Amino acid sequence: MDIGIALLMTQHDFNTIDLARLVEELGFESLWAPEHGIVPVDFKVDPPLGQQGGVPRFYTEGGINQIVDPLIFLAG
Repeated sequence: MDIGIALLMTQHDFNTIDLARLVEELGFESLWAPEHGIVPVDFKVDPPLGQQGGVPRFYTEGGINQIVDPLIFLAG
């Protein structure tokens, strides 16, 4: 069975080349670079999932809005 690794990489994560080498050394079949090009500016979720009230901090404070472009990630 072939098993791959899929990570949502931000500019604050691992060095791309080091990560790819580690994944290969550990015997994984592939390294996936997912992309999420659309991030909501604001939304409302009713409880129980919406206790935070609005957009989670991860989306607004240097988290998902800092996603590495998958083509640049794969070119590394």
